[in-house]
Amino acid sequence: MLPCQYLLYVIPVLWQVPLCLLCSFLRRPCARTGAAPFCLFGNTDGSAPAVILNTKFLRHMFLFVLKWQCAYRIAVSFCREADSDAKDGYADMTASSALPFHESPYRYFVMRNLYESAVKQLVLKLEILNSEFNTLYARNPIHHIESRVKSSESIAAKLQRKGSPVTLEAAVRDINDIAGVRVVCNYIDDVYRVAGMLERQEDLEIVKRQDYIKTPNYNGYRSLHLDVRVPVYLSNRTEHVVAEIQIRTIAMDFWASLEHDIHYKADRAKLPAGIDEEMFACAEKIAEIDRQMQDMYRRIADAEANGDAVKK
Repeated sequence: MLPCQYLLYVIPVLWQVPLCLLCSFLRRPCARTGAAPFCLFGNTDGSAPAVILNTKFLRHMFLFVLKWQCAYRIAVSFCREADSDAKDGYADMTASSALPFHESPYRYFVMRNLYESAVKQLVLKLEILNSEFNTLYARNPIHHIESRVKSSESIAAKLQRKGSPVTLEAAVRDINDIAGVRVVCNYIDDVYRVAGMLERQEDLEIVKRQDYIKTPNYNGYRSLHLDVRVPVYLSNRTEHVVAEIQIRTIAMDFWASLEHDIHYKADRAKLPAGIDEEMFACAEKIAEIDRQMQDMYRRIADAEANGDAVKK
């Protein structure tokens, strides 16, 4: 337990002190009139109550209790903030001591902040587009958005697979998906619609475009990848950060998630024979269902449009 946390147990106990003093004082009769402080409407013996004395007393006690309560709330807030800062500092020291890079941990955290900021920029752009589309056409092309920044261990592992040195410079130069945003859409048409809206934005530079929907990967993977360079506006400069945007349908995301669990999390040596072939066959079936759902949606939309035209 951190030292500041002990105060959170001591302060509530101290809070009882003024209450006890108040209760004790209220039981004493007034020295001048013999009336209790709360006896505002007359004493039991019929004598006049000390209204002025009682009102002044209550006002002072109210202010005293109010000040004590404010001091208590401030103290609790301060203690919690101090404990949180201590925990965050301890977590940062623990994380920095385990970094796989030889450079200063400070440089790594500066780089990570840039990529996290780039992710925020892209997510905000996509949310604005989705909101505008819903306002104009009463539907959302985007089902949901996911985002992440690669961990230091994942960056180092990818650099080693590429044969690059495990340095921050190599990471920025050789890896385009340190910052990643995944956009999951309802239909195939929505994938290309969202991609087109992003490509029209002047502050986004398209570094690379890979269409695994028209040309699926060897294992059946389907998605549209856009490597973009996004500006991050800092306090004294503007940095341009490369990030990867994956745009896919719900069906494509379903297959890709399961395929990732099998190939990256499971032990490849223990996989039964023929799993790769079965995964490819499943990808083809899911792609066919995706196209069928797209076709049904188009026919429904055309029918609604023709029905509106007839009514008019």
